[in-house]
Amino acid sequence: MHQSFLPRQQLSTMTSGLVAKLLVAVGSILLSATIAQAQPMEDAHGFMPRPMEMPPEFAPLPPFLHGIGLSEAQQDKIFLIVYNQAPVLRTLMKAERKNSEALHQMAFVSPFDEAKAKVVIAADLQTISEITMLHLKSEQQIIDLLTPEQRKKIEINHAKMER
Repeated sequence: MHQSFLPRQQLSTMTSGLVAKLLVAVGSILLSATIAQAQPMEDAHGFMPRPMEMPPEFAPLPPFLHGIGLSEAQQDKIFLIVYNQAPVLRTLMKAERKNSEALHQMAFVSPFDEAKAKVVIAADLQTISEITMLHLKSEQQIIDLLTPEQRKKIEINHAKMER
């Protein structure tokens, strides 16, 4: 007969802890296997789809363009306008987010550094100004592609939304 050096209660506690850890490990393995099976498979050409990638035909249009009957050629040109501005817009949005986070953190720092806050606020306002200008320029490029009838539809839709 085997004699344990640990009291029975301590041995029981260790055994139940070991069983709990084993159950967690088995559950993790099963969950990992399930997740792995749910991952997208390669397409016919052996490429894996990238996460968050949207096919061009599903790229979102600016909201003011919905329901105005864009031709395929117009949609393609609008896609290029939006696509070409994306890297600059992303950089500006990241800068704006960093500025906002910095301003938020300043509220919790004592003593308050007003000079530093003014510098960050000025940078944030400049970034917001650049984002706004980028949007205005791209909207103007898009409006230039529209027919007079499509522009009229936008005006009507805009008037309905203001009511």
